[in-house]
Amino acid sequence: MYALSLRSIALRAHALLVASECLQTASKVVAVLVRDKHADGHFSYGYGRCPVLVEYAGAAVLALVSSYMIGMSVSVTVCAFV
Repeated sequence: MYALSLRSIALRAHALLVASECLQTASKVVAVLVRDKHADGHFSYGYGRCPVLVEYAGAAVLALVSSYMIGMSVSVTVCAFV
């Protein structure tokens, strides 16, 4: 909220970065805990690939966050010239 009141792109970017890192850290902890579960009827190969899937999901989230930040900075730059 502080970054929105100051209209600072840098503060918003940092807040989004910290939030995404916290989300990735929490998901990696869960993935490590789940990794050692044995195979069952639903996951016949076991849960060993869970950390890999978490990494792919984290990369997708970071790509979305970075595209949002690029779009926001472009819109601010365009508005500055208008």
